Amino acid sequence: MNWFSITLLIGLTQSLLLSIVLIKKYRREHGFLLSLLLLISVGLVLRLGYSPAFYSEWVKWLLLSDVTILLFGPIFYGFVRSALKLRIDHRYYWLHFLPAVLFLIRYSLKVLPFTAAEVIELEGSGVNNSFYTLFYVVSILSSVAYLVFAFKAWMNRSAKKDSYGILKTVLVFNAIIIFCWLATFLVATFWPEYYWITNYGYQIAFLLLSSGAIAISYQALTSTTVFSKPLLETKYSKSSLTDVELNKWSYKLESAMKEEAFFLDSTLTLEKLGKEVNLNKTQLSEVINRAFNKGFAEWVNEYRINEFIRRVESDDFGHLTFIGIATEVGFNTKANFNKAFKKSKGQTPSQYFASNMGATNALLSK
Repeated sequence: MNWFSITLLIGLTQSLLLSIVLIKKYRREHGFLLSLLLLISVGLVLRLGYSPAFYSEWVKWLLLSDVTILLFGPIFYGFVRSALKLRIDHRYYWLHFLPAVLFLIRYSLKVLPFTAAEVIELEGSGVNNSFYTLFYVVSILSSVAYLVFAFKAWMNRSAKKDSYGILKTVLVFNAIIIFCWLATFLVATFWPEYYWITNYGYQIAFLLLSSGAIAISYQALTSTTVFSKPLLETKYSKSSLTDVELNKWSYKLESAMKEEAFFLDSTLTLEKLGKEVNLNKTQLSEVINRAFNKGFAEWVNEYRINEFIRRVESDDFGHLTFIGIATEVGFNTKANFNKAFKKSKGQTPSQYFASNMGATNALLSK
């Protein structure tokens, strides 16, 4: 066994061990991390076991494993949002997996009915070349899109100073793996004579996959945030509010805040909002704490800040200063506004628009 296989084997072992620990100590927020580790394990197993003889006998399973490429992006993005404590609407998140479902439908029609020998003959004839080219293009573009979404979420929430170091590790390794994947695909497509670059590219990608599994395992097992019992879980351990009810009320709250803009009221309180949505003060506080992982003031201020940013970018409010707009969206004082904005974005308003939004000098002069 060479050093390449040993590295992959170590990564596989670490990934499987952490998966076992996560299963034993499972909590809902572990779901995406566990799925991510299992996908990594599948990839490493297939690479370790690959050989011409293995391909001949297990070709149908190898082709089926391509679905993991389409699963990785949605699971990776779900993991990032989960780690950043961003709300995930599980009622609609399944839509992210539609490409994988379509792949499985095609697989059941074009591969499953045939024997291994027939599949090998079809693959060798090149009749599926166009499909696989399209498949890899879509997969790469999808992976890049999810990486961009994840990085954007990370940048916007970095001010929270999450101790979830695993997140940063996953982001970095995933970015490098996608770059290697893209480079090898381009070389294989447009410069096939340089096949040795493709071979090295795939080897580097698998080494990174294995190294990522090792790094994730180390950080997870040494982290105080992955396996520690959340305070909210203890606080609401005797709550009568089920997960289904929690999702229903959190959705209703989000809809009410977006459609009715209750946050624009600078005197908004738990009692006031509770009357609007037919929840008492205690229930409303629990829904906000558990569903959004925030206190009432922080949760409301997040809406105010988003509306503030929208108005600053709009020409309709160009006659107002930053403080003028902040007052209109519900902030009582300049101090409260600046404190809330910096807590949310990690920067002052001027710094935020200069670095993240590319604001004009006119905006910055407000």
